[in-house]
Amino acid sequence: MYESFERLSDEKRNVILGSGIKEFSQKTYSEVNTDTITKNSNISKGLLFHYFGTKSNFYLYCLERALQTLVVDFTPNKDKDFYDVVFSSLDEKIELIQKFPDEMHFINMASRESNASIQISKNELLKKYTELGKKNSFEVYSQALQKIDLKDKNNPKVLEALMLYTTSIMNKYLIQYQETPDDFFMDMSRIQNEIKIYLDFLINGIANVKED
Repeated sequence: MYESFERLSDEKRNVILGSGIKEFSQKTYSEVNTDTITKNSNISKGLLFHYFGTKSNFYLYCLERALQTLVVDFTPNKDKDFYDVVFSSLDEKIELIQKFPDEMHFINMASRESNASIQISKNELLKKYTELGKKNSFEVYSQALQKIDLKDKNNPKVLEALMLYTTSIMNKYLIQYQETPDDFFMDMSRIQNEIKIYLDFLINGIANVKED
């Protein structure tokens, strides 16, 4: 769709994309001025619009690249125990976010972006990669559950329950750090300890079961 842009060298494409992602990670769609992007990319404004046609096209292109960067397949490791599987997946995500902070901030901004001109297409992209993220999570927790001696190994609701439970835990922190995402990394050690406590509740139970 953007053949002229795709024919550029990797270095030139990365400079333009990096400039766009950085601007969109710091401002709303309406606030972003493409003059700043082209100046930082050392290209003319006309050339940017030659590549993408419109500001909205460029925004959506940058957003999809940011999502592609941060939504990746989990690398399985059969030698890990339940907690190692869960936390190694989390560690991989954290390493990516730390390596690509502008992409993370951009996606965070996009989730709250309300500009009508990009709303539908933006939401479709976020939905697409949210579904990919759920698929990856399914694979992670499927592997994690293999490390536990389950009471009912054939009940599909067990996996669903684990995913619902852990997703709720993670959403707690996503909401808590939505406005200050950089603090999330500073608190990561404490957060992982808290997540383990919550998972212990699930695995070991919270109630004393009385036998008749």
